[in-house]
Amino acid sequence: PLDLLDLMDSCQGTFGINPDIFMRGLLQEAIRQLAGLMRRKLALEMLGGAIQNGLDRRERVRALEERLRLEDEAEAEAKRKRKREDEPEEGSHNLSEHLVTSADPSEQDRPAKRQK
Repeated sequence: PLDLLDLMDSCQGTFGINPDIFMRGLLQEAIRQLAGLMRRKLALEMLGGAIQNGLDRRERVRALEERLRLEDEAEAEAKRKRKREDEPEEGSHNLSEHLVTSADPSEQDRPAKRQK
């Protein structure tokens, strides 16, 4: 950047810079710096938007992973419950076998009576 104030101070006396030229140069420098600031502001806004999008995406992914994890846990729990319900209780299966085989042993050894 052109330091116009230093240039104006260095030319003291009758050979000084024309004030109109100085003001035009000062205005051009201000416009150039303002354009640079606007570019920086736009770049920072774009960066902020990209960061916010990344944070939002990360939050959506976390929520999805959490939902899938909860669904998997619920499914696993349902499988365990079904498995427990499908399994016979201890002794219930054996009890029915016991009832079938515990008939009077003397009747099992006898030949069946013939009906006339």
